[in-house]
Amino acid sequence: MYDDRELERQGRIPNHQRLVHVLGSGGLGYLLFKLELSDKGVYKLADIVEFVGIMRRLYLSYWEEARQYWETARQDGFHDACTFDEKTLVSIIEEYETGQPSG
Repeated sequence: MYDDRELERQGRIPNHQRLVHVLGSGGLGYLLFKLELSDKGVYKLADIVEFVGIMRRLYLSYWEEARQYWETARQDGFHDACTFDEKTLVSIIEEYETGQPSG
């Protein structure tokens, strides 16, 4: 996806880490540390939106399944587009997984 050498030349980091290194509390700590270093100017993240997406996919239960319904749930007023707790994500899945909103 990125040219690792060019990223390093720009003071940015390549985005390939083994999954085992970014899962669990140790992985969360590692990713937050990388974000902190980026904020301090030690290096730049290649894409902050992509980074946030990766964090959500790794750490928010039901995120991946619920996100396919975001736009419809938002348009229906079912989702506020900023609440991502587990209860909300499960509610979105239950409401929209059949293809027909129950409301």
